[in-house]
Amino acid sequence: MRPLQLELTAFGPFAGTELVDFASLAPSGLFLVHGDTGAGKTSVLDALCFALYGSVPGARDRVRDVRSDHADAATLTSVQLDFMVAGESFRIWRQPKQEAAKRRGSGVTVHQAKALLFRGETLELVGSRLEEVGLAIQDLIGMTADQFCQVVLLPQGDFARFLRADAKDRQDLLERLFAAQRYRGIEAVLAGDKQAAAARLAALTTKADRLLHQSATEVEHADPPADADAAWVAAAATRMLADAAAAERAGLAADQVEASARESHGAAVTIATAQERLLAARQRRDGLLAKAEHRQAQAQELNAARLASRVVPLLARADAAAASADAASRDAARAIAAMGGDTADDPVERARDLRRLGAQLHVHEPAEQHLSEARNQGAALEQHVCALEEQGRIAGSRLAELQLLLEQGALDRRAAELAAAGLDECDASVVRLSAQHQAAIALPPARSRLLAARERQVGLEHACNQARSHQLALLAQRLASMAGELAAGLTVGEPCGVCGSVDHPDPAAGGAGITAEDELLATELCEQAGARAAAGRRECESLTAAESRLAVECGGAEGSVVAALLAVAVARAEEHRALIAAAVDEDGRTGQLLREAETLRGHVSLVAAELGAGRGRLEALHESIATEETVVAAARGDFATVAARVAAVARLALLAEHAGAAADTARRAAEVHAADAEATARAAVECGFDSVSAARAAARADSACEQLEALGAEYDRDVAVAVRELADPALQVDLEPRADPQHTQDNLDAAVAASRAAHSRADELRRRAIRLTRFRQQLEEVYADLDPARAAYDEIAGLADLAAGANPLRMRLSAYVLAARLEQVAAAASLRLATMTEGRYSLVHSDEIADGRKKSGLGLRVCDSWTGTSRDASSLSGGETFMAALALALALADVVREEAGGAQIDCLFVDEGFGSLDDATLDEVMDVLDQLRDGGRLVGLVSHVAELRQRIPTQVRIVKSANGSHVELSAQLPLASAAQI
Repeated sequence: MRPLQLELTAFGPFAGTELVDFASLAPSGLFLVHGDTGAGKTSVLDALCFALYGSVPGARDRVRDVRSDHADAATLTSVQLDFMVAGESFRIWRQPKQEAAKRRGSGVTVHQAKALLFRGETLELVGSRLEEVGLAIQDLIGMTADQFCQVVLLPQGDFARFLRADAKDRQDLLERLFAAQRYRGIEAVLAGDKQAAAARLAALTTKADRLLHQSATEVEHADPPADADAAWVAAAATRMLADAAAAERAGLAADQVEASARESHGAAVTIATAQERLLAARQRRDGLLAKAEHRQAQAQELNAARLASRVVPLLARADAAAASADAASRDAARAIAAMGGDTADDPVERARDLRRLGAQLHVHEPAEQHLSEARNQGAALEQHVCALEEQGRIAGSRLAELQLLLEQGALDRRAAELAAAGLDECDASVVRLSAQHQAAIALPPARSRLLAARERQVGLEHACNQARSHQLALLAQRLASMAGELAAGLTVGEPCGVCGSVDHPDPAAGGAGITAEDELLATELCEQAGARAAAGRRECESLTAAESRLAVECGGAEGSVVAALLAVAVARAEEHRALIAAAVDEDGRTGQLLREAETLRGHVSLVAAELGAGRGRLEALHESIATEETVVAAARGDFATVAARVAAVARLALLAEHAGAAADTARRAAEVHAADAEATARAAVECGFDSVSAARAAARADSACEQLEALGAEYDRDVAVAVRELADPALQVDLEPRADPQHTQDNLDAAVAASRAAHSRADELRRRAIRLTRFRQQLEEVYADLDPARAAYDEIAGLADLAAGANPLRMRLSAYVLAARLEQVAAAASLRLATMTEGRYSLVHSDEIADGRKKSGLGLRVCDSWTGTSRDASSLSGGETFMAALALALALADVVREEAGGAQIDCLFVDEGFGSLDDATLDEVMDVLDQLRDGGRLVGLVSHVAELRQRIPTQVRIVKSANGSHVELSAQLPLASAAQI
């Protein structure tokens, strides 16, 4: 990635729009960003990172604070960056979330964060959503925001702290850069497997203990013995079966005792039953003897009732005649009272007058009936008129509904026309989404190939670095032994090739044996490794371009999402076709609706005509009803209807006739009653009664006589039964001594209980023996699984503890992997540090065990070749610390770049730290930075040191003022080397 142009608006200390043209700085390869303290030098780097990733580096990562306090309230903060990746140009524009003044009125408007990514000179839109742009940038550059800040933006203060940090702080940074989450995942998996194995082992142990305790419960022990096992359970089961056999034998003996007790109890029950029956028979006999006198009185009562039965019919007839005479008298009195108590006139004459009045009123009954029919007819006619009005309303509503349907049909036809117009667009969307879907399907395999290529590239870059390290080491050894090599070629009397002298007083000792051929071979191996690494980079770039093309073609969406969108587009096209097809059917339906509307309009006209005629008939009928009501009202009088008045007159006539007849009936009934009373008195004397009252008292109903006869027969039967029962041979027993069945029942119950207890004990012992046998089988199965489970736990627990830090180094797996990365970083940093310090210092990784409160395995030591000792980095001076931190930063950038797949970054920014260097050290550092320009890399130094402004003519000056900072550029062509500036 190479930046071309950065445009800032209302960002940080910059109030307006400022432009940083990196393209104009590129020819020199090395430029300086300088300015007064607080002018905004670092803000340029913040804007670069914010444009790409939407965040700012390190402790300044507060996106909400990037808006300039100097900016106008109406000016929105934004950053735009033009850059190139793999020879292709891109432009990204970002705007953070911010508040700005409303264009109209007072108050503020909240503007949400936005991002746009364009490709090429035509500015083809690649992404317009924050997530989409973020993924595209990460794919293009091949790094996360943390990795980019570590590779491209080198804050020296951070690496000075990294040098002096403890293992925990180093681990936090390395985990962010080298994605150690996968190894933490392995630790978590091993810990989970250990926990699962421990749970299985505990479950088996618990099950074995539970089975042993259950077995102990069966043998009635509180706890199993300490040496209890499956054999102990088997022995207990055998003993339990022997106890069950003994209990079964005891049960058979108890059965014999039970049979004897049952026989004794049966004999006692038989005797006790006979004694109870004999006592009961004697009691019944004594009771019958006590009822003999009462039975004689009942026989006499029955004889008197039979004599009175001859007088009873005459008594009944006399009583009926008396009742008839009384009823006739009361009927006559009621008839006179019903007529209103009017007895002055003859009731028969009164009846004739009432008959004549009824005949006169009867003439008006048909008129009243006709009036009722006319009213009913009027009500029916009114209902008919209402029905016609309802029909008219319904027909009108249907006409309105048909009009709406016709209008809807017109709208549907218009929708079909629009659908026909948009069908081509829908088909084009289907074709476009189909291509996007194919790209989304091909994208995951392309990413897998790219990931594999990047993993291969990491190995190639590592091999290249090793070859380069080997070459530099050989070169350093040959340079160290160069004096000896030259001395070996001196000849006495021959001039020296270096100084020209023919005297050689003190030739140097021999070299280390490193020849020019060895150096040439190492150089060739280094070039071959570099060529393989370059080929790997070209393959990664090709696969990255292919993957990016597929990502652009699929729009950054997953295959399932594109498939869903494609299904929606296909469904939408089908809906358009369905609307077009429905429009053809709608034409026929519209014709039917028009015909129905015409028919309804004719029907409405007919209903209106019939409604007018009905209302005329109803008015004439109302006039006829009013005339007839006057005549009928006079005939009705105070009654509800004429018929009711006629019925009332007829009823009075009947009452008058009934009153005359009732008087005649009462007179005849009195004569009959007198004759019947005389005949009854004569019959009572003839039957032997003193009077009619005595005969009436002796009389009994037939049911009473039958009851007396039944009582007598029952008494006679009971006497006969008592005599036979006392003569029964089974009752010929002695009443003393009395039998005692309860005593024999108690003996029988005790024998039954003993038998059942013995058999129950035997059954319980057998069941417990069976359960013990089952527990033994289960214990054998558990013991068979317990040893493998314990071995599996020991194995997985060892691995999990080892990965968790239970090892001689007290390092977790993730820390061990990071230690390997740190070892790579230290080796790469030593190459540059040796150059800057003339071979004196190098950085080495240390895995010494720290104290119990600190992590181990991530230590860094500084080796001093002058003293041959290693020491802590905190002992370095300020300038030495800067050089070590710069070397560490550059090395970490290289290793992170390899970790990210060898992504090519053609720019580097070093922020501050140069003020601590002396002139000689600054020359060494500038030589290293000058080497960083190889391959066309753009290197920017951020510093306020005045010496650097003299050494580096290509500069970006940040000028601050009370109204905000602004940018000034001065670019010059590069000289031969940075050391010669």
